[in-house]
Amino acid sequence: LYIVKIVLIGGIIYDVRGIGGMSMGKEKSDLWMAISKASTTGFTILCSIGICMGLGYALDHYVGTSPWGLLIGGIVGGFLGLYGVIRQCM
Repeated sequence: LYIVKIVLIGGIIYDVRGIGGMSMGKEKSDLWMAISKASTTGFTILCSIGICMGLGYALDHYVGTSPWGLLIGGIVGGFLGLYGVIRQCM
């Protein structure tokens, strides 16, 4: 459970972050940001490969060019996934 609270004290806004109500230090916050970025990267590549392979499989099924659509879909999905990750990092 990740908790984010914005507290107004004396006209100053404080951003209090924590897990289960406990405050987190900067080190833990940086760790969670790194974990978040790594999981987003993996999910982006996995989804793009999966979607493109699914489209290639459907193309193979309707046109009858098995397994070329699946293979080309996987390669194109890999390149699109890497492009998406590079775009996210910049």
